[in-house]
Amino acid sequence: MRVLLCALLVSTPIWADEAAAENVNSKYTIEAIEVVPSSAAKKVGSQLQSELDTLIGTKFDQDVVDKVSRRLANQLNRKVEHRIEKGVKPEHVKLVFDAPRVFEADADVNKLAYHSKHGITAGVRSDFNAGGLSFAVGMQTDSDQLLERYAGYSLGVSRRIAERVRLGLDYESFHQQWNATTLNALAARPDLPGIYRERYHMAPSISIALLESLTFSAGVDIQHFQTQFPAARYEAANAVTTTLRYRRRWASDASRQEVDAGYCLRAATRSFGSDYVYNRHAMTAEYMAEVRNNIVSASFHLGTIAGEAPLYERFTLGDSRTLRGWSKFDVAPVGGSRVAHASIEYTFHWLGAFYDTGSVWERGEKSDVKHSVGVSVGGREGLFLALAFPLRAGSVQPLFILGMNF
Repeated sequence: MRVLLCALLVSTPIWADEAAAENVNSKYTIEAIEVVPSSAAKKVGSQLQSELDTLIGTKFDQDVVDKVSRRLANQLNRKVEHRIEKGVKPEHVKLVFDAPRVFEADADVNKLAYHSKHGITAGVRSDFNAGGLSFAVGMQTDSDQLLERYAGYSLGVSRRIAERVRLGLDYESFHQQWNATTLNALAARPDLPGIYRERYHMAPSISIALLESLTFSAGVDIQHFQTQFPAARYEAANAVTTTLRYRRRWASDASRQEVDAGYCLRAATRSFGSDYVYNRHAMTAEYMAEVRNNIVSASFHLGTIAGEAPLYERFTLGDSRTLRGWSKFDVAPVGGSRVAHASIEYTFHWLGAFYDTGSVWERGEKSDVKHSVGVSVGGREGLFLALAFPLRAGSVQPLFILGMNF
C-alpha cells in the first residue's frame, strides 16, 4: 500500500503538468494555420483545407489539433508534427503543421502541362530538411513560361532566422531551344537583344512576414547567359528585386474565398555589373469564391518594362494558363514590353467554362486585344483537360491543353 501511494504521489504532478499545459493553450485563439514545407501544403485536399480554415478564429483545442495532425499524416503519407507560434494579436497564436520530407523520399511533380502547339512542360522537385536548413532540388523542361523552351536543374536552400524572417538562396542552370517563328521575327528586330544558348541564375533573398497575410521579399537577381550572335560571349543582367504579396482566405461551413495579389519590381543597373539596364514591373491579382461546389475565379495580370531587357524578361501570352486557345508565337513571337491579361472561369463540380482576354505590345504601339473561350474537365486541384477556342475571323482551330493544378 505504501508503495502504491508513493507511485500516485510521484505520477500525479506529471499528469497535472500535461493537463495544465493544455489548459493554458486553450485560452489562445488560432489566428492563422500553415502547413510546411510548401510542397506539402500544395498536397492538402480541398475538403481538409476547408476544415483547417474553419479552425481559424476558434480557441485552441488539443484533441482537435491531434485529429487534424493524424488526417494530414494519412493524406501526405509522412510524419506530421504541430507547433504553436506567437500571433500578431494578443492572446492569439499561429498553428504550424510541419511535414518534413526525408531525404530518401521520392520527388514530387511540381509542374505538368501539355499544349498542342508548344509540347510538354514538366518538372520534379524534392524538399528535405537537415541541420536546421530547408533544401530543394529540382529538374524541369518548360515550354510554357518564356519565349524559349528551357531545360535544366535548380537548387535551393533557406533558413528561418526569426519568427517572421527567412533567408534563401536559389541557383538554376538552363539550356535553351528556340522556335523558328521567334528566330524569324528577331531577324526583323535589330533593336532587340539576341538569343542565348545557356543561362545561369542565382538569387539570394530575404522574406519578411509583415502581417498575417502580407509578405515582403527583397534580394539580388544575378543572371549570366551565353549569347550566340553576333559572336558567342557571356552577358549579365543583374538586378535588385522586391516583391510584395498579399494572400488571405475566408471560410465557413458552406463557402470559401481566397485573394492572392502581388507586385514585383526588378531593377537592373550598371552598378551591379549588368550589361542591361531596365525596370520590370509586374502586378497580379486572383480571386476565388466557392459555394456548394460552385466556383467562380477571376485573375488579372499587368506588366511594363522600361529600358533594354533580355528576352527572358519580355512578357508573353498564349500558353496553358493565359489567353488559352492562342499560341504565344501567334500573339507575340518576340514578346513585348507591355502586357495586360484578364480571365474569368466558372466551375461546377468537375466541369468548367472560361473566357480569357489580353494583349502584348510595345511602348508607343497600339495594343491588339485578343480573346478566347473554352471548356475544361477537372477541378482546381489535380489533373484537368481543356479545349480552348481563339476568337478571330476566319477558321477556328481549337487548342488542346492537358495539365495539373498544384
